[in-house]
Amino acid sequence: MIHKQIYTLFIHRTNKGSVLKKGDQDLIKNMNIAVILEKIRTDGPVSRASLSRMTGLSRSTCSILVDQLISEGLICETGKDESSGGRKAILLKMNYEGGRAIGLKLMKNRIAGALVDLSGRIIRIRSREITKGYKESELIEALIDVVQSLISFEEESTKGRIFGIGIGIGGKIDFHKGILIESSILSLKNIPIGPILEEKTGIPVFLENDVNAFTLGEKYFGEGKNFNNFLCVSLGSGIGAGVIINDVLYRGSHHLACEFGHMRIAENDSSKTCKCGKQGCLEAYASDGAIEEFFNTLSDRNASIDRIVELADEGDESALKSFSMAGAYLGYGISTLINLFDPETLLIGGEGIVYYKYMEEEVNKALRKNVVYGLFNEIVITPVSYDDNLWVRGVATLVVREVFKRKI
Repeated sequence: MIHKQIYTLFIHRTNKGSVLKKGDQDLIKNMNIAVILEKIRTDGPVSRASLSRMTGLSRSTCSILVDQLISEGLICETGKDESSGGRKAILLKMNYEGGRAIGLKLMKNRIAGALVDLSGRIIRIRSREITKGYKESELIEALIDVVQSLISFEEESTKGRIFGIGIGIGGKIDFHKGILIESSILSLKNIPIGPILEEKTGIPVFLENDVNAFTLGEKYFGEGKNFNNFLCVSLGSGIGAGVIINDVLYRGSHHLACEFGHMRIAENDSSKTCKCGKQGCLEAYASDGAIEEFFNTLSDRNASIDRIVELADEGDESALKSFSMAGAYLGYGISTLINLFDPETLLIGGEGIVYYKYMEEEVNKALRKNVVYGLFNEIVITPVSYDDNLWVRGVATLVVREVFKRKI
């Protein structure tokens, strides 16, 4: 099956400068299939002759592989090209109904999931509450339950058309091995989520940082669609950032790029301690927990972040001051991001977007003060509504894009 061939291509990456073994015709064929799929996806509808020109493959090779892709239901013929004379060429396009991917977002107390087609269109949504302090086995069981529910929605034959499962998780992950190395928000360490789910479901699993999933969702389906270089900042129980450079998600050498919440903004003995165990992190000064701490100190009242938002809506001075204090720190951190990356735009979202309006003034003050070369006046900062579906669509579409990309 082509689906397995494409996945084989994905896992048999070669490093730059590597030489393919002579006679490895299967790998070469799989590479060509991936190239053709990506060209049809990005430039289609296209003719077989155009594919040959764009890919550098011979017409006969293109024709053979196109016929195979059509038989697998991944591409289809659609109309004919305009011609000034002679026979009109038949055009090819992606059959977005030809496969599926599953996206999951793992949160502190809930799993959100979606089954999507190859265009990212949501077919089915499923979520499940999970209890705080769950064990590894309970987490795996909950993930499998959501996956099986999404799979069972389709006909039995569709199971062979699910390319993979993408999971967005907050924390440090090993993207290549599918291991959650550490998550302070989930209080979990060294869980081989990918291998376990692959064994249980028979479907390839890809782990991704949850803020990267948010960023991909915005790139493919949201406010980032029209930008080549932009940043996403996520607010909530944690603080994170995602980076798109030249239309590509930047992950860094160890999949830890832009751990924004753990940028040091204070360094003395009295600096606040972050959930990561270090002192002075931005997250300790601008996340949900930081806002709760500010409020409790200012008002001598204990309240959850949800209650503090309600009080701010009612005009409570301590609540409003708490958000202003956190906003000043957040603005300081964002100004550093802008100075580093010079983005076209910066999007702010996540669960904490419900209270960003109470931070915005102080954020802008900090940006005006700290952003260099007048960039503050050049970059539009856009709050985006929080949407689990956008995040899971992002990580599900990542599965499709990663599999279709040429991995050499």
